[in-house]
Amino acid sequence: MKTKIRSLLSVILLAFMVIPTSCYRVQNMSDFNEIRRLEIVSHAPEAIEISGTQIEDNVIYIDVDFGEYHFPLSFRAQPVFEGEIDRIVGIDFSEELVLETPLSELSFYVMARSGLSRAYRIRSRVTPLDKNVALSRFFKIKEQDPNDMLISEEGVTTSLLESGERRDTLRIFTVAGTFPVTITSEFTVAETSDFGEITSPNGTIQPFVNGETSLRFESEGSAYNLTVVSESGLANTWTIVIYHAPFVSGADDVSTPQQREGSNINPRTISAVSQTAGFTTNDVFVDNHIEQIFLEMKNRKDDVVFPLEINLSFVIMSGIQVFGLNGSTNSATFIFEDWDDVQTFYLLDTEARVSRLWNIRLREWLSSENMVLKFNYGYTASMVCSQFALIGACPPAQHGPAIALNIEQTIIRSRTNSIGDIFLYMTDVRNNARPLTFSWTLTLNDLQIAVSEGATLGQLPNFVWSGNDSWMSPRSFTVTAEDGSVKTWYINIRDMRHHVPSSEADLTRLTISRHVPNFAVFDASDPVAIDANEQIVTLKLSYDDGVYPLQVWISTEVSPFAQVVSQNYGADPLIFENENSEQFITITAEDGTESDWTVRLQVPPREAGAEVLNFQVTSMVGAQLAQITRNNETGTVRLWLGASATFPVEVTYVMTISPRATASVPLRGTFTFNSYQELLSFIVAAQDGSTRNWNVRLVHEPQLPNWNLDAWTNSTTPVSWATANNIATSGTTRVAGNPASGFAAQLRTGSALGQTASGSLFLGSFRFDPIAGINDPVSLTNFGQQLATSGHIRGIELDVIYSPGAIHNTDGSYELGSATIKLLRPKPGYEDRPWVYHGNRGDGTPHPNNTAIYVAHKQAVFGNSSGTAWNGLPITVVSNTNWTTVQILFDFPNGVKPDFTHFHVVFASSAQGDSFRGVTGSTLRVDNVRILYREE
Repeated sequence: MKTKIRSLLSVILLAFMVIPTSCYRVQNMSDFNEIRRLEIVSHAPEAIEISGTQIEDNVIYIDVDFGEYHFPLSFRAQPVFEGEIDRIVGIDFSEELVLETPLSELSFYVMARSGLSRAYRIRSRVTPLDKNVALSRFFKIKEQDPNDMLISEEGVTTSLLESGERRDTLRIFTVAGTFPVTITSEFTVAETSDFGEITSPNGTIQPFVNGETSLRFESEGSAYNLTVVSESGLANTWTIVIYHAPFVSGADDVSTPQQREGSNINPRTISAVSQTAGFTTNDVFVDNHIEQIFLEMKNRKDDVVFPLEINLSFVIMSGIQVFGLNGSTNSATFIFEDWDDVQTFYLLDTEARVSRLWNIRLREWLSSENMVLKFNYGYTASMVCSQFALIGACPPAQHGPAIALNIEQTIIRSRTNSIGDIFLYMTDVRNNARPLTFSWTLTLNDLQIAVSEGATLGQLPNFVWSGNDSWMSPRSFTVTAEDGSVKTWYINIRDMRHHVPSSEADLTRLTISRHVPNFAVFDASDPVAIDANEQIVTLKLSYDDGVYPLQVWISTEVSPFAQVVSQNYGADPLIFENENSEQFITITAEDGTESDWTVRLQVPPREAGAEVLNFQVTSMVGAQLAQITRNNETGTVRLWLGASATFPVEVTYVMTISPRATASVPLRGTFTFNSYQELLSFIVAAQDGSTRNWNVRLVHEPQLPNWNLDAWTNSTTPVSWATANNIATSGTTRVAGNPASGFAAQLRTGSALGQTASGSLFLGSFRFDPIAGINDPVSLTNFGQQLATSGHIRGIELDVIYSPGAIHNTDGSYELGSATIKLLRPKPGYEDRPWVYHGNRGDGTPHPNNTAIYVAHKQAVFGNSSGTAWNGLPITVVSNTNWTTVQILFDFPNGVKPDFTHFHVVFASSAQGDSFRGVTGSTLRVDNVRILYREE
């Protein structure tokens, strides 16, 4: 049979106490703490439709008209006030906020300038749908056996598209106990929905009665399949699977810092507000190493009335659950029955599947002030003789008091945090010149000493000076602050007749005694540097992530007779609002001279990385994920699809970025793609301020079915490929491939009915019809295979062996093999017509039945030596015994790939086989036909 081989290519188109609402002023401080409205600035994904917000009883509702299946809802919002407030505590409206599910909520407090607060919650309010088959991640454990296993009643819901079918999963987490466990749960669905059947892990099917049917989990990973049916009859199956999240703790010898800290289960940002009137929380201290949280009460321990209620608001990352609270997921009220009561809760990382048990304890706030506020005294001094005489009484003119003090002039100065000075000033002093009959003494009496509130005086000694020059030696006593810190106060007598007050006001030493938050870390070996010339103090930090505002209590040593007069004489902390803040220490010299010392922070070296270190997809709706690749050079994350997408495609993801970097999108969230061409871009900002743009895109760049030619229906027909004339002559056969463990196609030119018949392999179909083959052989072959791709096809790559049957044809031209690739699309106006593409007729004109045209093509001819083919193409030199890898690339005008719908490849053992020319025995072997895509 005559065979006409036409080469064509067909391509795929890608596609926080509640306060009355009245406003009044106390000491010029407004009590206004009310939000008038909340404006939604932006939200994602776009599939969620929001009609507005409503405020009812301090609950802010975001009205969701459509899209409850598309949660989590990420949004940016702006609260609107009609008066001035102090601050908002609990959430940061400058950041993106997330409601993980339609049942999630966010809690925060609006603080008035007077300090009064109002608690608010943000919730979504979803319009019911009659096709609601969603299963809430929140459920209730009604019964459990055994009871030692702690099960979080907040699971995680995910949706994946697998093999074209949606797979919805509810993951349940346990944090203690051992398997097996049997639970009877009450799950939540829409009011218009109900439950159908449930299938156990062993395949048993039974009707499910909510709150009555027990589920037995033999081990971690055990799963049940539960059907949810909507009012309209729509059914959906949910997989309920259980996982164990073991405890990790700094108090054990097993868990690692990466497990404890790398899993983001540290509640570093906590706001505490007392719900019991008259009691306030001074500060919150978090010990991240041993899971301890201390609530420091401003009230004295003996004054606290129990039970004491304190509300805690947590700021945690998305994907972290607060488990064991009697409130919402990020805010709860704890009730302490006595001072030693310990409250607990868990933080559960649902991605890393680890948990931490946190203890909350009360701690009394104790003042560190140990100042002498007042020192009043009286004194007695001996009468002495100031002139030497061996016999007789002292002449009256030389007889007088040993010392005269000015009790109206006393100066109290705090030299350091542990040393203070009290200066008594004398106006005259006499030394006893007759030691055998008189003694020199000075005694202080009628002491009136006032110290800081809560501080206590130590045992006072007898303040007696004896001997002529004894007044030059100071006497001392101690003052102990509430927190136990002791300060020694020295009583110094100054001779003002000859003394010139010092003007020195230098800072000679500074140490850090305490700082909040406690997870800030100062350099262990050299935390403080003092530049005396520039009067600058540098506090060196080795860790400062999330520590601002940073409060630092300091101990100082200053020049003799000078004192620190700023920060309540050094008792109050220095407060740094950010890393660039400067604080000032004022020192007053004895003569009143003041000097200001600047205190700065030296932050640790800033990380320069702005990379995406890991990107994972937890669910995908509208497409099937095959793999994820990340190109650090181009800043691209590619989500490779295993099949064509149905847009819009929603991708729920979690990613990690460079240490201490930040991203312009949440690290856990949802992207929505509306086309293959859409890039979802974000910026990663390194700690040092440098930034990098990153793009996430969907990629569907499939290879041809059976591209490696390893699948065959029989020895002459490879799967998904066509060949001509195998009924009349075996032009195509299966042979060993590259590698030899697989197969390849061998095309061999033969003879049929006296006519040369090339072996062929192509994408499309061949219709065996001897009659039509005589009259219209072109009509027997229908070229082109539909292919959808998002990529830019460059061409193909394949492995080739070619051996000519003879060097020349009868006309002297070289015998060569060939490969042609083409991109095809329907003719204008033929888009809805059946696909027909026979290629060209013998005279080179398109076949009249064609409903498609080619928009790009490229041909290669194969031979064993270099040269030029009959048509002017350079010969592609390949081996006649070993596999050679070659590429055939399109020449797109201006580099622009045209739109196409079909892709086709055709191989022939004789390059001119479509002109019925070739040499018997000319053999072309073809394997591993890969489509090449341009990386974008």
